[in-house]
Amino acid sequence: MYIGIVTYYLDIGGVEVVIEMLSKHFIEQGHQVEIIETLSKGRESNTFKGKGLSVKTITINSLESQNHFAKRLANSLKKYDVLLLNNVPFVHYLLGLLREETIVLPILHNNINEFYHNVLLNKNQWDSIVCVSPALEKIFKEMKEFNNEKIETIQNGIHVTQYYPKKREKTTDKISLLFVGRIEERQKGVLLLPKIISKVLEEKNTNKIHLKIIGEGESLKALKEAVKKAKLNSYISILGSLEHDKVLKEIHKADILIMPSYYEGQGLVYLEAMAQGTIPLVSHLKNNTDLVIQHKKNGFLCPIGDVDCFAEQILYLLDNPQEISSISKEAWNTAYTSLRSEIMANKYLELINRVKENRTIIRSNRLEKIPYGELPCILVKFICLNNKIKRKIRVLFYED
Repeated sequence: MYIGIVTYYLDIGGVEVVIEMLSKHFIEQGHQVEIIETLSKGRESNTFKGKGLSVKTITINSLESQNHFAKRLANSLKKYDVLLLNNVPFVHYLLGLLREETIVLPILHNNINEFYHNVLLNKNQWDSIVCVSPALEKIFKEMKEFNNEKIETIQNGIHVTQYYPKKREKTTDKISLLFVGRIEERQKGVLLLPKIISKVLEEKNTNKIHLKIIGEGESLKALKEAVKKAKLNSYISILGSLEHDKVLKEIHKADILIMPSYYEGQGLVYLEAMAQGTIPLVSHLKNNTDLVIQHKKNGFLCPIGDVDCFAEQILYLLDNPQEISSISKEAWNTAYTSLRSEIMANKYLELINRVKENRTIIRSNRLEKIPYGELPCILVKFICLNNKIKRKIRVLFYED
């Protein structure tokens, strides 16, 4: 099969990790794979190419209308037997122009209302939605917009070595902590991090913990101010954004991965931590983290936003350092047994084969109405900067 994996652009993040792993496994299975960027060329685009993956960037020209671009993009996408769509709502408008035989699978990666809306666009023209966790599927089915659409859950997988990756038993009583992710309070709960460390130090006067924070985002300034205000500069280091290979090295060196998220599609970073034998200390997200982590066996679960609980688990390991190695090994064993990326990739291929046998899609042979579709891209960008003008143009061109 010729498989196209469509995304907005390749950046540093969990979606990109999944795209890379799927691409490599599909290729190993003898399929041809191409990654298509549709918004812009991403920071990781050349990195993917350097790893031997085919990446094609198809973007709109400033004087080109969205309708013209959609038709041009559709012509490029017609050659694929399968398209996996990763939050690319614009592509949904052109699905009716694809070949009848092309299988289309939108993937829902996160618990964000916009994402649910995006995957439902032009729903008669795709074959099945893929949710990356049972929690997303449950939430999706409870939404009023849901109308018995075809839906499948395929949990994200990660690369897991065949043997336990920590080379030796832990010999120091110091504990290294790590946070990896978008520096954003609304979803990731990053402002809880200095509170957690402060609570640990309040309970135990120690110099045996240190937290590294990797990532960038809108809450970075607020996080730095919170660290400074709490006088934690000697306990917390903020490293900024790193390439994925360097992130994995930091995960490998850490004892504990902290993920105090308020919600996740399926947080990939804690799965990567488990694959490295790094203990996950994460928010208890129902039908998500609790499907993988057993409290105090292969990681730790804390109620969402519960600073005291997060601190208690760190204190527990400070007082019981002998537990670190056993929990670490169990975390890796869980990852190797059930979270390997080849398991994920095979489930996608199985879904594709099932869809082939029971297809009911009939292409509409038309382009769905795109807001400001006939206007040049440069003018649309100007319109979107001004809500009053935006409203007037919408009434003038698109409302009866």
